[in-house]
Amino acid sequence: MRIRVSDAESVLDLRDHLRRAGCIAVQVAPDALQVEVPDAPNAGQETREVRAYLVAWTARRGVEAEIAGDDE
Repeated sequence: MRIRVSDAESVLDLRDHLRRAGCIAVQVAPDALQVEVPDAPNAGQETREVRAYLVAWTARRGVEAEIAGDDE
């Protein structure tokens, strides 16, 4: 899934946060990451996990991030 970040300068910080949580996160644009959760049993669980990671990260950083969809 693709995640867009409101502050492009924070993309690498989010990438590192997601990687520490066990995700595969790759920067695909100045303001976007492509993210996978390898251990998620299905797409629904993957989305729930990534949303939880985003809530924690955005609360600490004051930066907005949203799931933009798959392979946009």
